[in-house]
Amino acid sequence: MPHSRRVALQALAFLVMISATLPGRADDRPIAEVLRALRPDHPRLYVLDEEIDGIKQQIKSDARLRRWYDRLQKDAEKMLKEPVVVHRLIGPRLLDQSRAALRRISTLAGLYRLDGDHRKADRARQEMLAAAAFPDWNPAHFLDVAEMTNALAIGYDWLYQFLTDADRARIRQAIVEKGLKPGLLIYESGRGWPTVIHNWNQVCNGGLTAGALAVADREPDLARQLIDHARRSIVRAMASFAPDGGWAEGPGYWNYATEYNVFFLSAVESALGTDFGLKQMAGFRETGEFRMQSIGPLNRTFNYADAHDSPGAAPQMFWFAKAFSRPDYAEHESRYIGDRAGIFHLLWAAGLPAALPDSAPPLDKLFRGIDVAFFRSAWNDKDAIFVAFKGGDNRANHSHLDLGTFVLDALGLNQA
Repeated sequence: MPHSRRVALQALAFLVMISATLPGRADDRPIAEVLRALRPDHPRLYVLDEEIDGIKQQIKSDARLRRWYDRLQKDAEKMLKEPVVVHRLIGPRLLDQSRAALRRISTLAGLYRLDGDHRKADRARQEMLAAAAFPDWNPAHFLDVAEMTNALAIGYDWLYQFLTDADRARIRQAIVEKGLKPGLLIYESGRGWPTVIHNWNQVCNGGLTAGALAVADREPDLARQLIDHARRSIVRAMASFAPDGGWAEGPGYWNYATEYNVFFLSAVESALGTDFGLKQMAGFRETGEFRMQSIGPLNRTFNYADAHDSPGAAPQMFWFAKAFSRPDYAEHESRYIGDRAGIFHLLWAAGLPAALPDSAPPLDKLFRGIDVAFFRSAWNDKDAIFVAFKGGDNRANHSHLDLGTFVLDALGLNQA
């Protein structure tokens, strides 16, 4: 075969492969047209005011949600007494402070929306103003910026009516100057996290998009540029879920990547009424199965790559359950977390039935895209036999040269 024809056929095959991962009905309208549908009022992120009464009613009628609500109230009482975040790096990272701000602001503001307790709203306000006063949010390690932007976006949006005009201006300026503008510089560079296919892509795109949508009515040009970049960038990482939902970075980074992938999708759906067609990308509907399969009978993960053996909480499983009509996702997460739910478990569980059916996923599962296989003798039995094997690609992000490794759980014991 002539070389030129062979190259052309290889290029065609590559394009066919990529197109198979893309959404079937992409919303590729000009972003200026999309932003005309921006919900004019606040809140517009993640959970809308018209959903709040339903959540309150379900907390009253659903014992599971009531337990979560009561536990979150206890957590909030502790947060009221905690000091606000400080600009303190650990090594190269500010990330522990960004995550503390996100946990406190989302919990306190979310509960304020449910119970009207002004103490919680004021404490979240103090947290936002402290973070807004930082000299920067550590753009050298951009995950820190993305998570802090998400934290302040949630507080600004959810507490908009509680905040004074001066509060709003200070918080909005911080989102713009310390979050969105540094992010836009990276998008425009054509390098770095917007171009990668792993968790940094989803976290940075998700956090910045929340910030852009929170202030889009006051900063329309900046929001237009940023959201347009984000929707085109995040497709790269979402293609990594194809063909069957596996995640090469392991269960720990699956959790981080999908959490912010869902923050991105939930934000654009609630604020703009579109998901840009991205939910239909190959493998995304099935990716909750990867979490279910990767957790063994002892509630420990097959912790390849940089994963810990503790799975961590994944409230996005409830969002997946509703988005894809997969109650088994919610049932599995409910069983795993017990009463240790976060605010997004509570908010995203609303609308699901109080009594979730027991799931019966397959006992064996091969994720062909990453060459990782799981086998078990039973679900919901701590004495079950569970074996997991890893193949895959040593070049994957967070890889540990661990091809061929396995774990074995049996009779309540673990062997790796």
